Amino acid sequence: MASLKNMAIAETIANDSRIQIKKGFLGLSTSIIYTPTQSKMKCLLLDYAPAEGEKVERLLKANESQLKSLIDSIGEIKRQGMGNVRLELCITEDHSFAIAQLFRFVDFKQIEIDEVKCFEGENAKLIASAIL
Repeated sequence: MASLKNMAIAETIANDSRIQIKKGFLGLSTSIIYTPTQSKMKCLLLDYAPAEGEKVERLLKANESQLKSLIDSIGEIKRQGMGNVRLELCITEDHSFAIAQLFRFVDFKQIEIDEVKCFEGENAKLIASAIL
């Protein structure tokens, strides 16, 4: 599990009114809570090869109405130990809410492919089923 403070989407998460960030004893641990369901969030850094990264990019850019059919047509998305496409993902334990942003490694830098995307309800569950 990745640390929120090391993620580019940390500011977006901190500014979202639906999310509460709690510091633990002496500030040694941090809990991220999605307040509508009181579910804890986990933060992940997932790497993909270029072809698989394109699949993830298509998923994140898809319309809500097309998401289910797109997931069915894309099939399995395989992760890689170290790839040139990285997904920063924070998702609740009950898969009811997710925040994601995709990056590409170019010229020794992580470049944003797209803006931060938020998914709620059934769409968050669909994203979780495809990516996790």
